[in-house]
Amino acid sequence: MIKRVVIIVAGLLLLSAAACLLYLFFPPTPKADWNMSPDTPTITVDRLGGTHVEYGYIPDARVWGDGRIIWVEYDSGGRRRVLEGHLSKEEMAQLINQFIGAGFFKGYRRFNWGGVLGPYVDIRLSNAHHMVAIGGTSDYDNKSVLDLVALVKSGAGTEGVTFTPTEGTLYVFPREDVDVPPDAQASFQWPDEEFGYGLEQAYELGGEIDITGKELTFAWEIVSYPTPLVESGGQVYWIAVVVPGVTL
Repeated sequence: MIKRVVIIVAGLLLLSAAACLLYLFFPPTPKADWNMSPDTPTITVDRLGGTHVEYGYIPDARVWGDGRIIWVEYDSGGRRRVLEGHLSKEEMAQLINQFIGAGFFKGYRRFNWGGVLGPYVDIRLSNAHHMVAIGGTSDYDNKSVLDLVALVKSGAGTEGVTFTPTEGTLYVFPREDVDVPPDAQASFQWPDEEFGYGLEQAYELGGEIDITGKELTFAWEIVSYPTPLVESGGQVYWIAVVVPGVTL
């Protein structure tokens, strides 16, 4: 009797393990259901590792649940341009279904990581969450998915407009406290009198200050350059602008 019970239990455990493996490697095909909140990222194209973890960093592209998309383009000199568009619910569903149809959520892709550095794409649905390395040391070769990633990085078919923040936080650091090229020059002069304060004052107040209006517009222009250096009061500072829900 005991032997029979042991055999039955062992059999059930084996069946359970087999079911888990089948689910892991061959999960059910997800549906295009997602959290439609404007605060919840649904699709993100970004990079792991490197030096991008800094104030004011913006992922290559991000689509939120309400269809809003923000993406970044760079010119030949490394200057950043941030664009914004909007996908309808139907367009969102179509895009997600294209990723599903291209095999993005196939189970064996879960282990297709060639390392911790390089570009990746992350998609979060209500019934599935999947992240795949698509460059760097990865050997990911699903051309259909890569084409879709390129589409997202260029605005997912939306007619983008230049993104202009309405609120943000300015971060200020003396040049010597930041790792910048030794020959880099400050291309901007902070208008101390017009704004009513200099960057030295901002730094002495903790190095961060909430800004809006023309101050934000001016600072946002500066941080679009690869090395955002600005002169104020005879000193050179490195600045960053953090925008809620857009920058990391």
